[in-house]
Amino acid sequence: MFTYHSTVPSKKIIIFYSLELLTLADNSSNLLSILRGKLILFYLFLIVSKISGVKMFRTATVVISVLILFISCSSEPEFRGKFGISTGKILPGDEVKFMYNSDSTNLFGKDDIQCVAYLYNDKLINTIDIQLTKKGNIFSGKIKTDKETLGILLKFKTEDELDNNNKNGYVIYLNDINGNNIAGSVAGYAAAINRWGAYYLDLDRDKQKSFDLFIEEFKINPQIKKNFLQSFFEAVYAVRLDDRDRIITEELQAIETMNNLSEDNYSLLANWYSKLNNEEKTEQYEKLIEKNYPKSEYIQEKLYLDFRVEKNVNKKIELLYQFEKNFPESKYIRNMYDLVANSYRDTKDYDKALEFLKQNKNKVSPFRFYVIVKRMLEENLDLSTALKIAELGEEINRIEVASPTIEKPEYFSESEWKTDREYYLGLNQFVYGSTLYNT
Repeated sequence: MFTYHSTVPSKKIIIFYSLELLTLADNSSNLLSILRGKLILFYLFLIVSKISGVKMFRTATVVISVLILFISCSSEPEFRGKFGISTGKILPGDEVKFMYNSDSTNLFGKDDIQCVAYLYNDKLINTIDIQLTKKGNIFSGKIKTDKETLGILLKFKTEDELDNNNKNGYVIYLNDINGNNIAGSVAGYAAAINRWGAYYLDLDRDKQKSFDLFIEEFKINPQIKKNFLQSFFEAVYAVRLDDRDRIITEELQAIETMNNLSEDNYSLLANWYSKLNNEEKTEQYEKLIEKNYPKSEYIQEKLYLDFRVEKNVNKKIELLYQFEKNFPESKYIRNMYDLVANSYRDTKDYDKALEFLKQNKNKVSPFRFYVIVKRMLEENLDLSTALKIAELGEEINRIEVASPTIEKPEYFSESEWKTDREYYLGLNQFVYGSTLYNT
């Protein structure tokens, strides 16, 4: 049986420990526990001011115990890491909550930190700005995924600095219904390392790491390999120098045995048999693509490459117009218009360059005006024509900043896209001012 000692704590000791608990309540991140703690302490001070001795000790002990219980039950766990996500399964379509502490990063002490999220499956799906909320040293945010999302890569940045987790990115794998990494999430990260993550997040383009992640994923989820073969082959070709031809050929032969091959299957076969210098197989699959998929990406890319090597500018224009007629929605068209403008620049036919740009001012990229005027300034040639091109470029870029006609690329968030358009406007204004100064 528990027996109280005859010597009981004084009121000063009780008050001292009460103040310690008050500090605990104040440090809690939960407002409810702060209010409860202070209310109970207020009641405790009233008690000890009226009573003394053993009765004071018993009463104070009960109240302090209740206070500790309230604080411990009401407080949220404190986040102490660098990066963390909400617990529980995160399925495609769910909202992901995350926390970020910059204390151990190169963004330490920065208040203007921004976050950009890259949603991916076997390729980059979309890039979005994430609104951050700061509480103490911790930044938190939410990301809404869609049903196609397998994983997310994040970067944190200020205007001048970037934290991409030591070139690894902050990666979030989504889950299946059992709580495991969803099939394809690790392979999607491997594909990012292999190519697009290096461009847009400045990840370390570690082909060996990419290859290892692919192998890890394919052992667990072999059914998803077919969705990642292009990136996987690129990693194999880079790191398995002694047996890459055998590995890739075996995979290609496995595809050939499948039923109901798709356009992507035929394109993969044609491209990689060409890479392996198997002319017979390459020709076989090119003919199949031309017959069955005359509008395919493979055909477009082949014609685009033919266009690029053409040196005669008039022939180049003919190829461009025919291509545009056959593939009006192709992603290659704007580049082709740019290359025609470059051809006039390279031959120093600036009058025709001006005429071409005026006729196709909404078909070339906004950057093209700057490129041509910059060359003219460097060579100090025909500055009156340069001024007209610069004026046109300044006009087009102002429109693009205010009301863009070009669709946002999937690798830019909205804020990055706006910054990019403003940057091109600034470049055009610079050469416009330089031209004015020199004329």
